[in-house]
Amino acid sequence: MNENMRELAVIQQLRAFAAKKHLGKKSLLIDGMLVLIVAIFIAGFWVAAHRDSGPFPKTVRTKVSFALYYPAKLSAGLQVDKSSMSATSQVVTYQVTDKASSSHFVVSIQPEPAGFDFQSFYEQFFNPDKFSTEIGDVEVGNVSVNLMSSIRTKEGCWIIINTTNQQAKPKLVELTRSLALVKN
Repeated sequence: MNENMRELAVIQQLRAFAAKKHLGKKSLLIDGMLVLIVAIFIAGFWVAAHRDSGPFPKTVRTKVSFALYYPAKLSAGLQVDKSSMSATSQVVTYQVTDKASSSHFVVSIQPEPAGFDFQSFYEQFFNPDKFSTEIGDVEVGNVSVNLMSSIRTKEGCWIIINTTNQQAKPKLVELTRSLALVKN
C-alpha cells in the first residue's frame, strides 16, 4: 500500500509539472511510460524480496550450514506438515503424515557426527533392509518400539526417519526413496 501511495504521488507530481509547463500530449505519454517503467521496476524488486525459494522457509534455511533434503514426490496420502518444520544450527526436523493410516514420520537432518560408531548403531536394527538411493546409503529396520530409516548422505549428512507404526515399513521406504537434495 505504501508503494502504491508513492507511485500515485509520482504520477501527481508529473501531472502538476506538465500542467505548469503546458506540455503537450506527447510529453505526457513519455512521462506516463517512465512512470510505468518505474512501477514495473518496483514491482520486480518486491516480488524478488518476497519470494520464498524451495520447500524450506527462510527461517530454516538461514539457521543451517549443511545440506537439506525434502521428498521430491510422495504418493497420495503422504503429506509434509509444513507447520512442523523447525531448525537449530545442528538439526532440521519436519513431519510427514500418512492420512490413510494416521501414521506420522519424523524426519531429522543433521551433519554426520564425527567419530560416531554407525556399525554399533546399525547392530540395534532388527531385521534390517539395506539399499542405496541417489542421496546415499540406507538402513531400515525396527529399533526398540520404533521403525527407523537411517541415511548417510553423499554430502556428509545423516537423515533419520522415525515412526512408531511398526506396520508402516512400505511407506517409510517410499518416503526414504523420495528424498532429494534441496539447493539452498
